[in-house]
Amino acid sequence: MNDNTSFVDFYNKHNISPVSQNISNLEEHFQRRNSLLAGLGIPSAFINGSSVLEFGAGSGHNSTYIASLSPDKYHLVDGSNVGIRETERILSEYKINDLEIIQSLFLDYSSNSLFDLVWAEGCIPHQANSICILKHLSQYTKKSGIFVITTINGISHLSETIRRLVSHMHINSIEAIDAKVKAVRPLHEKHLQYLKGMSKQTRR
Repeated sequence: MNDNTSFVDFYNKHNISPVSQNISNLEEHFQRRNSLLAGLGIPSAFINGSSVLEFGAGSGHNSTYIASLSPDKYHLVDGSNVGIRETERILSEYKINDLEIIQSLFLDYSSNSLFDLVWAEGCIPHQANSICILKHLSQYTKKSGIFVITTINGISHLSETIRRLVSHMHINSIEAIDAKVKAVRPLHEKHLQYLKGMSKQTRR
């Protein structure tokens, strides 16, 4: 497994998508996403008529909100086979067609276009070559544009490391991915349930 593609290799091997949300209440979902944009100082009106490039769209849940703001051009880039299929399914379900979905690893992506907003949520943490990926993704942002990434600080890195350690202790001897999830879910459930400022509702 290549260190630079370990995440997407794992997702493709086990035929899973790393992101799944419950967006049955679309109004609440849009409110959460709007609050996130507002917290970043990006008015939703900025998206209207602009060009948007999103890396790591996952299963496309969050893309429904960006698309609802009517960008002039909207490109989604993801390397996960399941993520691409789920994104196409969800966007089709909500009758969102005016965008382009591109299956590509981050470092393999290339375009002559620059975008008003480049969105890379959850794409940087724990990558083997995060600086290289950061530089590559950011180069598609216009000089007057906005580049958004998510990362982790020292405190959140500690809690994440502890969670990974506990998970490893409990699932190291389990082979099946479904059994791993079943074993580790109760350990994280309370933490996720009371996480303040959580921007999404996960699907059980």
